Amino acid sequence: MSFDLFFYCRSDGDTVSREDFVDYFGSRRNYKISETQAWYENEDTGVYFSFDYSESEQAENESDQHRLIPVAFNLNFFRPHAFGLEAEPEVTAFVKSFDLLVSDPQMDGMGDGEYAPGGFLKGWNAGNQFGYRALAAQQGDAKVLTLPTSEIEASWTWNFRREARQDKVGEEAFVPRIMFLDDAGAVRTAVAWGDGIPILLPTVDYLIIPRQRLSAPAVRADKIEEIDDIVVVGWREMEKLIVKYPCLGGSPPCYKLFYDDTPSEIATFIRQRKPPEKMVTGVAFDQVLNREMIEEARYAAMH
Repeated sequence: MSFDLFFYCRSDGDTVSREDFVDYFGSRRNYKISETQAWYENEDTGVYFSFDYSESEQAENESDQHRLIPVAFNLNFFRPHAFGLEAEPEVTAFVKSFDLLVSDPQMDGMGDGEYAPGGFLKGWNAGNQFGYRALAAQQGDAKVLTLPTSEIEASWTWNFRREARQDKVGEEAFVPRIMFLDDAGAVRTAVAWGDGIPILLPTVDYLIIPRQRLSAPAVRADKIEEIDDIVVVGWREMEKLIVKYPCLGGSPPCYKLFYDDTPSEIATFIRQRKPPEKMVTGVAFDQVLNREMIEEARYAAMH
């Protein structure tokens, strides 16, 4: 199941050529381009979707009213709602660049005519909710990984803006990506914070700290070496050390742990931690579903 959107030009005879397609998407960030597809994938957010080029599809979809251009947009349903938030500006930019109209076959879509960002999001959200309901009817009470919509959007927004924040901070500190963990069926947020380096640290559930410089020394072959290892620390365990630093607020709130050398109290805390017996399991963003939408879908399936 997917959200599909088609496009056509305002004037008969106009179209978007394959060369236009490749040139346009080749100039935009996060796309991998082939002759038949522009595949969008953002490594920071985990969001993906595609614009597909198919002249045969164009011929099959001719109508008496207009001739579709050979480009279609595709975004899978049963995804976190933020997939639509990231896709919308890309669709908007494509429509504006070529001055296109749209053919939107979604039940709550825009129909044929002018494109509107709000109309795109309305159709996407309605279709995505339908996708949730369809799978809820199939899966029943099967365990799925969820977070509240507000938490999904806060983490996605942080990751979407991460690179811009890093450019602003420069080399003064590290701006991490928020990751998701499966904690016995519950989704937790986490960031990597190697060796307690200077960091713009968002409030998350866990800190994953690879240690090299701050690893406890061990004797190997009659000499002391540093062991490369990883420790996992709950936010509350280290909160007293973190909140001493300036907080920038926002959602999630973040702290400016900017310094020349790792403070001794942070370094000591990290050195004294023991690695977990079992490493935490990461979860891809597309598997973190909106809790409210799952609950609504299951309610609808029962009534």
